[in-house]
Amino acid sequence: MASRLDTLTKVWECTQAGLNGRYSSDRALSLASYVKEVRLFRALVVLLATPLPCLVATILVDVVKLDDPSQGLQGNTTFIAREYATYWLMSFLGAQQFRTSVPILPYPMKFVILNTFVVAAISISILYGFGSVIGFPVPFTIIVGCPAWVTSLSASLALVWMKKIRETPEAWSMVMNVFKQWMCQVGLVIVYPLYFYVFTTLSHIGQIMFALLLPVIKILARSALTHTMVHVRDDMPEVVIFNAEVFNALFVSYCMQNSPSIWTALELMAVDVIQLMLTLRKIKSARHKLDALSRQVEQESSWGTRLLSCQHISKTDQFPP
Repeated sequence: MASRLDTLTKVWECTQAGLNGRYSSDRALSLASYVKEVRLFRALVVLLATPLPCLVATILVDVVKLDDPSQGLQGNTTFIAREYATYWLMSFLGAQQFRTSVPILPYPMKFVILNTFVVAAISISILYGFGSVIGFPVPFTIIVGCPAWVTSLSASLALVWMKKIRETPEAWSMVMNVFKQWMCQVGLVIVYPLYFYVFTTLSHIGQIMFALLLPVIKILARSALTHTMVHVRDDMPEVVIFNAEVFNALFVSYCMQNSPSIWTALELMAVDVIQLMLTLRKIKSARHKLDALSRQVEQESSWGTRLLSCQHISKTDQFPP
C-alpha cells in the first residue's frame, strides 16, 4: 500500500510544473540586489501599477455600448470596431511576447505597432466575411477567428525575422519554443470555451462527472507550458500562473455559477483543497531540505574555520617569534 502511494505521489509530482523548474543564479542575484536597493514604497507602486494598463484596456473595450444584434452585420459597426480593438491588443501582446522572449532578434517597436494594425485588419476582414456568409453574430467568434489571426501574426513575424534567423542559427530554436508556448495559450482560448459550452448542455449528474475534467485540463496545460519554457526558465512561474491557473480559476467560477447543483460546487472546491494540500506538503518537504542544506553549509563552514585555525597554530609553532 505504501509503495503504491509513493508511486502515485511521484506521478503527481512529475505533472507539477512548479516542482520541475528552478531559478538561475542570475535571477537570484538580481532579486537580492533589488531587495537591497529598492525602497518598499517603490516596489509597492510597481506591484500595483503593473496590471493597470491591461485592466484599463479591457474596461475600455467592454464599456463600449453595442447595437442590437437583430440589426445584422451592417448595423453593428460598433461591434466590428470593438473586435478590431480587441484583435489589435491581442496581436500587440503576442508580438511583444515574441519580442521579449527572443531578445537576440531585433524587432523595433514601430514595426510592432504597424504590423499589428495590419494583422488586426486582416483578422477582422475574415471575420466580416464569415459574418456575411454564416450570419451575425458568428458563433464562437474568437475560436472561428483564431486560425486567421494566428496565420497573419506568424506571417508578420516571418517577414521581419526570416533573414535574421538565417544569420543567427541559435535563434530558430528560441522562436519555435515561443511559438509552441503561444500555441498552448491559443489552445486554452479554444478548449475552455468549448468545455464550458458542453458543461452547460449536460444534466446535473453529467455536470458533476464532467467537472472532474477541469483539473485534468489544468494539469495538462501546466505541463505543456513547462515544456515550452526551455530558454526562458526564469519566466516559467509567471507564464504558468497567468495562463493555466488564471484560465482554470475563471472557468471554475463560471461552472459554479451556472450549475444549479450544490454538489458540483462542492466537488470543485474539494479538488482545489486537495491540490492545495499536496502543494503545501511539497513546500514543507522542500523547506526541510533547505534547512538540512543550511545546517550542512554551516557545519562545513565551521570545520573550514577550525582547519584554518589549526594551520595557523601549526605555522606559529614552526616559526616562533
